[in-house]
Amino acid sequence: MRLRLTTPAARQLDRVLGYIAQHNPQGAHHVQERISDVLNVLLQHPYAGHRTARPGIHRMLVSPYPYAIT
Repeated sequence: MRLRLTTPAARQLDRVLGYIAQHNPQGAHHVQERISDVLNVLLQHPYAGHRTARPGIHRMLVSPYPYAIT
């Protein structure tokens, strides 16, 4: 299984984490760890999460945060 982070997704992630870090550096660290955990779950279990309308693409929420990985 291969996981690909697109350039726009990487930019968006950097912006989100940068914004959070300005207000709460420890919070940004927690969000980054949780996103990393979800990415690892997807690497180990590619069919985890919910199927999307696009074949082979799944969506997984990054709870308790308001983010999703598609």
